[in-house]
Amino acid sequence: MGQLAVGEFEKLAAGIYLEGLGVDHKRNIIWYSDPLFGGIYAIMPGGGVKSFNPTRRWTGGIMVNAHTA
Repeated sequence: MGQLAVGEFEKLAAGIYLEGLGVDHKRNIIWYSDPLFGGIYAIMPGGGVKSFNPTRRWTGGIMVNAHTA
């Protein structure tokens, strides 16, 4: 996820129906859900993808909350 010029885009995810885009600016992570097939996914700074709750379907929104570790 680098800097892009106006009018450019970088494809981060693909699917039939993605939903719930959330951006965690502090950790530089983009979150989205797949309501039809299930799961919430995080696109990590290096481009890797992590899944959370892969069997949960119909998630229509994501809210990024503070995290302390």
